[in-house]
Amino acid sequence: MSVAEATARVDSELGALEEVGVRASPHKTHYPSKVKDYIGREIHSEPQLVTASPARISKYTNAAEMLLYSVPPSGEVPRRDLASVVGKYQFLAPLVKGSQNMLVPAYRARDSFVEPAVAEWDPAQRWGPDVMVELDTAARQGLKRFAGALHQQPVRRYYLYEGRPAVSGWWDGQHSGDRSYLTTHWATPEGVPAALMDASGWQGGIAYRDWRHIVSFPEHERAPCMSSNFREASTAASAVELLGPRLRGSRLLLRSDNTTTVS
Repeated sequence: MSVAEATARVDSELGALEEVGVRASPHKTHYPSKVKDYIGREIHSEPQLVTASPARISKYTNAAEMLLYSVPPSGEVPRRDLASVVGKYQFLAPLVKGSQNMLVPAYRARDSFVEPAVAEWDPAQRWGPDVMVELDTAARQGLKRFAGALHQQPVRRYYLYEGRPAVSGWWDGQHSGDRSYLTTHWATPEGVPAALMDASGWQGGIAYRDWRHIVSFPEHERAPCMSSNFREASTAASAVELLGPRLRGSRLLLRSDNTTTVS
């Protein structure tokens, strides 16, 4: 509904109330907010855009700056402190173009233990307060680039379609076509490319228009060594990786019958 349509509807309802003797009090009127804060993200309802709140950006970048300031010449930092910063940035990553590329070095540093023997410990023990990792130059630069991108107030479109309920995620595959639409089309009615994928006990398959790809899993990743969820999710990752260069700058709808992959 446009602003003009909403205003016309309100005026019509107020007119109907006046006909029965009810008068509106303009000074008591509270119009709905066009900007809503949702767990640190500001959702602008009219243009359907999402930004990060200034307070959230300040909080997260300050945490990263404190970590980087405390890094000694050896580059050793507590693993938990690094993971905390990366986790905060990951929360806002959907807003930042190229965010995952910026964070990859930090994720690698998170698992770059100063003491190699720690890698053999129980996973829970690896998160002990005394576990140290090496924050190399690439990881530091990635965190700084991410902070710089946040300070530029990144904006991302929040997709809402007519007649479709709003969802808390960025996009969960909703489109205006009916259930059978994508059986004969390789894109949604809104123009979003749609690829099909599936996996068996030993292989995965991806299809998009006239392009096909088979993912062959090594013995230790086949059934019964690994679950079907692993192969389905791995095939989805391969689809994004392989179709990325071809569909650069566009969203991609992946059709899957695996609920774990979809989630």
